[in-house]
Amino acid sequence: MFARLPILAAAESPHDPRIASANGLLTQFGASGALIGPPLGGLIADEWGWTALGIVIAGLVIFMLAGVALSEWIAAQFRLAGL
Repeated sequence: MFARLPILAAAESPHDPRIASANGLLTQFGASGALIGPPLGGLIADEWGWTALGIVIAGLVIFMLAGVALSEWIAAQFRLAGL
């Protein structure tokens, strides 16, 4: 994800401030996931079992991949439009 930031942020140069903003957002979301993930995973495993936790994680991975694909598609549309 970090390697794609300059392209997805539509940076015009290596010093474009949009790269820093996108990097900060990605880092903050990662930190939030690291904070919320373990207790939420423990709650799911405690309530519904380890199998349910695997299913939830698989669903979240699919959701994340769909988000990456959507962001790539949006970036491609902006490039085609010349924005």
